[in-house]
Amino acid sequence: MQIDWRGLLDAISVEWIDRGKNTSSGNVNIKCPWCLDDPSKHLAIALMKEAFFCYRAPNQHSGKSFKRLLHRLGHNDTEATRLLRRFAREGSTVLPSRLPTDVQEQKTAWSRFRSAGNSQEALDYLSSRGFTSPRTLCEHFDLRYAPNGLWARRLLIPLHRDGEAVSWTARAMIGRLEPKYLMNDASTFAALCMPDIIKPKPALAVIVEGPMDALRIAQATRDAKVISIALCGKSLGAEKLLQIRKACSTCTVILVAMDADAPMSTCYQVVADIQSATNVNRVGRLKLPLGVKDPGEMPSEGILPWLDKAYSIQNSFAKGDLN
Repeated sequence: MQIDWRGLLDAISVEWIDRGKNTSSGNVNIKCPWCLDDPSKHLAIALMKEAFFCYRAPNQHSGKSFKRLLHRLGHNDTEATRLLRRFAREGSTVLPSRLPTDVQEQKTAWSRFRSAGNSQEALDYLSSRGFTSPRTLCEHFDLRYAPNGLWARRLLIPLHRDGEAVSWTARAMIGRLEPKYLMNDASTFAALCMPDIIKPKPALAVIVEGPMDALRIAQATRDAKVISIALCGKSLGAEKLLQIRKACSTCTVILVAMDADAPMSTCYQVVADIQSATNVNRVGRLKLPLGVKDPGEMPSEGILPWLDKAYSIQNSFAKGDLN
């Protein structure tokens, strides 16, 4: 059920925010009615699905019944039903998406780049990052490079939409090149890196921040029913959620493994957003091993044991931390 929560909350005189601190796209936030001492607006209400989530107390103050939330806000069953009917919206669970008009131009531009397997600089860079068989990696995940121009001296990593490469991001291969990641201007509509998206019927999805993190997991789990998805940042919007929903349609578990320096509130917000936008019941935050800054830093041989430990206990968690 989709509800015009901005209008509903205005009608019952409850303050809300949808931007700024503690917020992310696809939600409106209010003070949590269960947290009596909520100093800010920590309860996120999903705009695309019937779900709400407080990241101060994610296991206790969350649910999938808007009536329950309205009851807690002081409205009886009759009033709650009236409000939900008044502010109900027609539409799909996830907001519809549109391709930009220049998407074909981006596909054409991508086809002009060369395979990174033919660049010794790219092969050396991947080897320095601990990737095994870098040439095979470049061919399998369609990594590319540009010999000159704006994209030179960067590893070009495809971004996907509906299983097709439609844009790219570029990782600097030398330290003095800034910024570290250079995004194609047309990437904002589909800024997800899904290197193994064509893998049939995955059972587990691992959500990470950076494309190099996704590549590390994709290489280590090439023969497993696992897909990795990089957000290319720390936030989610309707377009990203739509792509995650499609990619994870056969998954039973989604694990969110943000970088070690990501705020706890951000981690729980990403978990809440994915929980609200997908049909996957088991969505959890996956901790990195002690001393590891991000998944891309992990040795390839450590990825599967790390995931196996979490995935093997999938029946014992719903939300929260996985050690």
